[in-house]
Amino acid sequence: MDKLEHVIEEKLNFLDMETEDGGNFKCFRVQKDFETEDGMYVKICSWDESKKHLELEKFINRKVRITIETID
Repeated sequence: MDKLEHVIEEKLNFLDMETEDGGNFKCFRVQKDFETEDGMYVKICSWDESKKHLELEKFINRKVRITIETID
């Protein structure tokens, strides 16, 4: 079977971050062609009861590349 791969690149802007549960949950939706019928997106989310989100904060205002690939 052929290997499948989908690559998404986007800058994670602070203003695009979703926040819920009083700041315990923060999330980015990283998208590519999301407006099309067959568009795909990935969410990068963090749950932190201290509301610091130290790992997620490292990615804010940085460009990320997410690769999804089949391994079978």
